[in-house]
Amino acid sequence: MTQTFETIEYYTYGLIENYNGRNHSTDLVIYCQSVDELFYSYIRPQETETKTYIR
Repeated sequence: MTQTFETIEYYTYGLIENYNGRNHSTDLVIYCQSVDELFYSYIRPQETETKTYIR
């Protein structure tokens, strides 16, 4: 990917990471974040920024 991709916009449940069990705790709306905001430095490598029902 080129470095011109700086933001992401998506229609989903919640701005934070979520799984099927958390889909009804937030509203289904359009969110916009920078690519840097999507990364979280976990202590051990694992899934990061898992989002469900993204449209």
